[in-house]
Amino acid sequence: MPHKGRLRMRRMNSPIWDYNNRDGIASMSGDMEVQTIDDIAILNLSGEVSHQEMQQLEDTLMRLSALRRTKVVLNFRQVSHLHYASIERLLKKVKYLRTMSGDIKLASLNDYTKNIFQFAGAYPLVEAYDSVYDAIMSFQGEQEQHRTWH
Repeated sequence: MPHKGRLRMRRMNSPIWDYNNRDGIASMSGDMEVQTIDDIAILNLSGEVSHQEMQQLEDTLMRLSALRRTKVVLNFRQVSHLHYASIERLLKKVKYLRTMSGDIKLASLNDYTKNIFQFAGAYPLVEAYDSVYDAIMSFQGEQEQHRTWH
C-alpha cells in the first residue's frame, strides 16, 4: 500500500499486446497509457473514445483481469470526445470486474464527458471522482466525499 499522500507509479513503456514485460501490460502508442500503483491499474485515455478505441479499452481490461488486476481507474482528463454508445459496453466491463472483486472508477471527467455518462444512465452504476488520486484512494476506503456524483 502506498504511503499516505505519496503515490508510487511505475510506467510501462512497451506496447499493450507485448507480454515480454513483467506484468504483461504496458502503454499503448496513441490513445491509452497504462500505469500501475500497487494493485490498481490506471488507464490514461486521450483524444476521442469511439467504437474502435472502446474495443482497445475492452481488450486491455480483459488482459488486466486475466492478470488479476481488477481495480481500474480510467483517467478521462485528456478525452475530448466519448461516443455515447460506448458507455453500455464499458458498464458491462464494470459489472464483470465486480464479479472478480474489482471495479472501474472514473476520474477527471470534464463537463462534456460527465454529461454523456449521466445521460447514458451510468450514474448509479459507476463512481466518478474529481482526480485520479481520489479514485485510487476510494479503493482503499478513503476520499469518498470527493466523488463527482452522489
